[in-house]
Amino acid sequence: MCRMRSIHDTAEYFKKLDPETEMTEPTIRKMISEGTIPVVKTGVKYLVNLDSLLSLLGVMDKSNSD
Repeated sequence: MCRMRSIHDTAEYFKKLDPETEMTEPTIRKMISEGTIPVVKTGVKYLVNLDSLLSLLGVMDKSNSD
């Protein structure tokens, strides 16, 4: 099952991985508006597929031990 996260939660996830990250909420929003990140819109909220984003960025996710 894919992990769907809000923009805020996605940014927080990256901040936990790297406190100096540039993957901030504005950056994520810009990537969504450019069509770089696939999202699902539910009402006014966008949900980011965290696993797809990590794959897109080539990030090794050690916390996903399924």
